[in-house]
Amino acid sequence: MPPPAPAPRVLPPSTLGQELALIEKARGELEQSSPRRALVTLDEYARAFPGGALLEEAALLRLSALKASGAHLEAVAAAEAFLIAHPRSPLAARARSFLPADSSK
Repeated sequence: MPPPAPAPRVLPPSTLGQELALIEKARGELEQSSPRRALVTLDEYARAFPGGALLEEAALLRLSALKASGAHLEAVAAAEAFLIAHPRSPLAARARSFLPADSSK
């Protein structure tokens, strides 16, 4: 008698749609001049998807929301942290745009 066939591997459902919905919500809030609401939505994203596929995009939206809310120093610090964590990211140039012009990073 042959051994029983292994059970099919069940992959966890993709969360990309849910992630994208929160990213788009935050982007819309920024476009509606509601950066504080965008930051709340981005906090929700970070809690719900700590290893999410759109983490880098969420980080860049956070930079925009911080700057739009007047937290310029926080935006600069977050941009520096992003560049340290993701130096080769395709989004690195956008992150650099949040740094002061005299920054050597």
